Amino acid sequence: MKEAGNFSEDGARLSWCLIIFGIGLLSRTFFIIFSSFTSGDQRDYTSIAHNILNSGQFAITPASPTIFRPPMYPFFLALIYRLFGEHNEAVWIAQALIGAAAGVILYLILRRFVSEGNARFTAALAAIYPNLSFYAATVLAETLLSAGIVLMVYFVYRARGERQLLFSILAGATAALTILISPRLMGAPLIVAASLWFGQSKAQRRIKPVLLSLCAALLVLTPWTVRNYATFGIFNLASMQGPGLPFWLTTKRVEVYDWKWVELRRTEPLMQRYDELHNDEASEQRLIKERASIERAMLWDGVKVIWADPFGYVKDRAYKYPRLWFQPAAYAGNFQKPFASQNMRLSQMIEERAIIPATARILSLIIFTLIPTVLVICGIIILLPRWKEHAVVYMLLAWVALVQAPLFIEYRFTVVIHPVLAIFSAVALEKCLALMRNRRLKPSVKS
Repeated sequence: MKEAGNFSEDGARLSWCLIIFGIGLLSRTFFIIFSSFTSGDQRDYTSIAHNILNSGQFAITPASPTIFRPPMYPFFLALIYRLFGEHNEAVWIAQALIGAAAGVILYLILRRFVSEGNARFTAALAAIYPNLSFYAATVLAETLLSAGIVLMVYFVYRARGERQLLFSILAGATAALTILISPRLMGAPLIVAASLWFGQSKAQRRIKPVLLSLCAALLVLTPWTVRNYATFGIFNLASMQGPGLPFWLTTKRVEVYDWKWVELRRTEPLMQRYDELHNDEASEQRLIKERASIERAMLWDGVKVIWADPFGYVKDRAYKYPRLWFQPAAYAGNFQKPFASQNMRLSQMIEERAIIPATARILSLIIFTLIPTVLVICGIIILLPRWKEHAVVYMLLAWVALVQAPLFIEYRFTVVIHPVLAIFSAVALEKCLALMRNRRLKPSVKS
């Protein structure tokens, strides 16, 4: 009977893995059909992928290798192009499959902390999550990065049980891969190491997992670091997408795709020099030291601007900071019919009787922004007494919140960690359900 019960449980778990995978795939397919998007970064990524295939060189232009972009996503594109031809549709489908698989991994994480029904429900909503599903229909690294983060968190949790050392190694290696997807996650190996340390009650069981995770991360990062030093003569783990330009732009009170950026390109000598150096892609290898120098110059110039008006800078950041986390239906402007609307404001949609876009916008706001925000905040508070057990999620949240705060505000910098924040949401939902059950039981107890 016990074996039959285990078999039944395994079958149900597998069935729900397939259901959540299917839901995630359908959500991303919807965006591929109705809301594909061409980004500014797409040109660099595809150019590098083409050069990898044609000449074996990691370069935006054949005249010079590049260090401007991290390696993982261009190599991912090159693999898709090699297997299926140089078509964006193949990339979108591959990303849809990866995003859907990440939803399944999240479900396996959630099952460790909440009831089975809650895990299924939360994972299904996270799989649908339109703000992240949208990126499957772009040539951007966000889908790959988010999946890497979810997998890293899964390995950290698994490292607390059997095969601790194996999962510690896998967690460290995955953390390093996230850096090679985006240098914004530069702190990932340290987050993993600290999480493994806090996750063990006995000091003697902490040292090996921590050291193995750091060694695994170092081994993954070493080949690309050696390549960068041998090619450009500088020590760099991933890419030259440094914080100089975004930090400088924040001090100038410029937002993403703001017309003020165009004005800065016309009037500011530092911006003009930056553009001049980065537009000369054929000379990147020769001009690399000047590129590094202009990054440092922008950092120091930004510091001077803040020094002159610290209150104004903090006020501007505080005003714009929520947009780093909340941009409900930011993808809506790319919709095709019947979901397209000429006006993006909800009030105007209602006035124009654009029923389908307005309804979709309202439901998206309620289901995927308002309710999850409340639940995540509550979950963060509820889990505080057990923060060591969930240190990896707390530290990921702190890293993104604190590192991105002074930089150029862009929603896609944070949306990649939204799936793991569903852990907080699920815990809060579990608490709410328990309170409701207790209230229903109280009258019967009195009687």
